Amino acid sequence: MPMMSLLCRSLRSRQHVLAVLGGVLKIVFIAGFWLSIILPVVGLLFEQQPDTASRQNQDTVTGHNRERPSVFHEIFNKITHSRSTSTGSGSEIIDKFPWLEKKNRLPNYFTRQVDSGISPQSYKDGAIVFVHNQKSGGTTIKSCMRTLLQAIGQGPPKVIGNVNAATYYSLLLFKGRDMNLTRHFYVGDSTFGLCEYASKPCSYFTVLRDPYERVISAYNMCHFLRAQQCRVRDAGRVPINEWVIHQGSFFFRQLLVNNEFFTEKYNHFVEKYQRSTANSSKPAQLPTWWKNEIILKHFITTSQKAVILQYVLENLENWFAVIGMTSEYDMSLKLIEEVYDLPFYTNCAGMKENAVYPYEVHNQADASNLTRDQIVERLKSQLQSDPKVRDALYFDLEIYEKAKYIFGRQKEAYERLRKRK
Repeated sequence: MPMMSLLCRSLRSRQHVLAVLGGVLKIVFIAGFWLSIILPVVGLLFEQQPDTASRQNQDTVTGHNRERPSVFHEIFNKITHSRSTSTGSGSEIIDKFPWLEKKNRLPNYFTRQVDSGISPQSYKDGAIVFVHNQKSGGTTIKSCMRTLLQAIGQGPPKVIGNVNAATYYSLLLFKGRDMNLTRHFYVGDSTFGLCEYASKPCSYFTVLRDPYERVISAYNMCHFLRAQQCRVRDAGRVPINEWVIHQGSFFFRQLLVNNEFFTEKYNHFVEKYQRSTANSSKPAQLPTWWKNEIILKHFITTSQKAVILQYVLENLENWFAVIGMTSEYDMSLKLIEEVYDLPFYTNCAGMKENAVYPYEVHNQADASNLTRDQIVERLKSQLQSDPKVRDALYFDLEIYEKAKYIFGRQKEAYERLRKRK
């Protein structure tokens, strides 16, 4: 019996020791798991800023020439990189947001057309859709199109924008009006996605501008013009930084919109948001860009936007037959003319019809002595130094950098085509 008692005590001691060891191992495992997540983020937050020379070298290699991104941007980029490299992000995005996939569109004429096997004539014969990124020379493009269409005996392009987008898409989607895109030319800031309804070949083109310069121009325009796109936040009552943060990445939002968002089908999301902010304005009274922003907030989280941005960057050349730049406007007109065999450059080179509004620098005593260009540069510097502004424009800045790269490739291809002729 004493021997049995001793044996039992020994077994209980061993079990106790094993239980303690098991508990310790669990603690070590859990601690190791969380440290593997926390330490990289802590390291990123306390990462030393590189010196000026190394920053300049990095900008030269990447082709970027702007302020170093905030820590928010760097974390954003790491999330995006890990998702886009470790998973099939494109298919996952389409599964969640099927309207983002654009099937019925002609790819970039200069960089993708040959490989796709599409005839150049398809671009000329199909529907042509201009996606107007506001304050980027789009008014001039639209005026040019009206002039050249009149010269060849065609009617004006169909305009789809803030004023009529709700009515147009309601008739298109729910009553079949213009279902096959009976017109040849469409223009406006609410046109992306229109090619999905075309029964013939269809292509998009656009003209982009440096996002900082674009919002500066839009802000000053909204001081003097109470158009629909200037509503929601009064530019005359708030400083430019606050106004820009509220506006956000305008072009990125244009590319994300589901055309059904323009209709009454999604008004309940807007009404719910309005009640939460004690705003009495009805959905029909709001500008379409702001309605779209409210609806997109319901469907897409910030982390999902990071992955969607990569999807957008990868598809710009698939979506747009040609991308122009306001910084090289006449060259952009040459490219558009080459794609569509219409005299954009021949008839409209040097043409500028955008209204010019006085530029202001708030709370700066010497503003009256500055030229327009100096005011723009000062405002641009002010915006670039604000991390919240950089976050708000982040998506458009990334798209603009990719568009500049595409524009360079387009020019190279254009020069090769001209030499063959």
